[in-house]
Amino acid sequence: MGAIALYAGGCQTMESSVGKAAAAPVRPEVIKGFAPSRIEVIGLTGIVREDASQRNEARLNAYIDLLDVYDCRVKYPGRFRLELYEYVPRSSDPRGDRLILWPDIDLRDASMNNSYWQDYLRTYKFRLDIDFQPRQGQVFILEATFITPGGRQLTDRYRIQTG
Repeated sequence: MGAIALYAGGCQTMESSVGKAAAAPVRPEVIKGFAPSRIEVIGLTGIVREDASQRNEARLNAYIDLLDVYDCRVKYPGRFRLELYEYVPRSSDPRGDRLILWPDIDLRDASMNNSYWQDYLRTYKFRLDIDFQPRQGQVFILEATFITPGGRQLTDRYRIQTG
């Protein structure tokens, strides 16, 4: 009976599925799913006042998520552009005068990208100097734009109130 099972099984050799999976081309629509589809400035973002006795400055700590089509946070090469505006209440566009336009932060280099990535939060963190001391209770709008290597721009706005 053992000979029958051996004969029925044939003499075929099994091919490794590992080699086939590695050789299969990756479809462009699969790669698209891992690219950022939107940007979101998260609630940890705020203005931190420096010691007033030493300097008349403050700092903006901006925490920004890049989210793919499945709303998962992703780390991705590109450039960030951050702008700070005055807040205009009761307006369809709450951005008033632009106060600061920081130079673009180019994160297309892997080591530079990694230096801004906060792995424990799965988000990017930027520390940006503000060249004036905000008043208590003053409100601002932070506009964050992410520019992909292909030139696509993703933008979000976030309202910041000094405490």
